[in-house]
Amino acid sequence: MLIYFNDFPLPDALAAKLFRLRTSSFHLTGLPGKGETARNGDTFRRSGAREGSDERIEGILAGRGGPGEIEGGGEMDIIRRVDYFYVTVPDKPGEGVKILTTLRQAGVNLLAFSGFPQGKRAQLDCIPEDPVAFLNVAKRAKWKLSPKKSGFLVQGDDRVGACADFLGKLAAAKINVTAIEAVSAGAGRYGAIFWVKPRDVNRAGKALGI
Repeated sequence: MLIYFNDFPLPDALAAKLFRLRTSSFHLTGLPGKGETARNGDTFRRSGAREGSDERIEGILAGRGGPGEIEGGGEMDIIRRVDYFYVTVPDKPGEGVKILTTLRQAGVNLLAFSGFPQGKRAQLDCIPEDPVAFLNVAKRAKWKLSPKKSGFLVQGDDRVGACADFLGKLAAAKINVTAIEAVSAGAGRYGAIFWVKPRDVNRAGKALGI
């Protein structure tokens, strides 16, 4: 199948890259459906994107890559800086479920969730998709939240050495990672969250092209 972008045919490798973007954190409109072929002159744009926001895709076609993209082994990771908050709860069964159930009932989605013991209590890190909605729920539930903090979320194609690709960028910039969690998501995808010292957040973003 031959795909066109602004009247220019795309090589197979770039066409495949656009399809991978469609299945990651971006949804591209204008892509042909099953059994269809792209029409000459079709353009691809993220749904909900602002007018004139095609620079990311055009940059990929020009070989520049986009902000927060890390190439590794021919695959692509999308990395973004995220806000998160934590709450401490008694270290006993059911405390985490209370938090998650409250968020589910309010329709608040989490990009990531992490919990671990802290003395006789437990710390629950919540990385919300919509921080404002999350804070509204927390206020109604009277949770004692930490101040807003920053971390990094990675989403990409699962492969051998995936984390080494972006961690290598940080190592080259002499930025220490304080914690990281990564997991295979199935269907050929993986995700990771990691943290650096507050003083290194901006430098880490620059090293990763964010």
